[in-house]
Amino acid sequence: MICAISPAASNYEESLSTLRYADRAKKIVNKATINESAQDKVIRELREENEGLKKLLQEAMAASGGARDLADMAPALNDAGIDMGDDFLSAQMMSNSELGGSEVGE
Repeated sequence: MICAISPAASNYEESLSTLRYADRAKKIVNKATINESAQDKVIRELREENEGLKKLLQEAMAASGGARDLADMAPALNDAGIDMGDDFLSAQMMSNSELGGSEVGE
């Protein structure tokens, strides 16, 4: 902040008031925040999580030799820290058998 004061004795009170105002203004601290609604925040967080999971899945596919079935990728996913669990894998195998043995994602 720039303040203009006068050295003249007749402007002493005004100069003192200006200096006090400048001192108070100097102590003001602003914090910038993003104007984001709760719904937009959830959407952004879910998109970030989705991107992270896609990367983990691609890494697991590469580690498992290009397997496309989740049951085949389970060891690689477990190595990446993703616990698929027996219930998920059995449900996945059941849905594959209902579809005539087709792989997921085709």
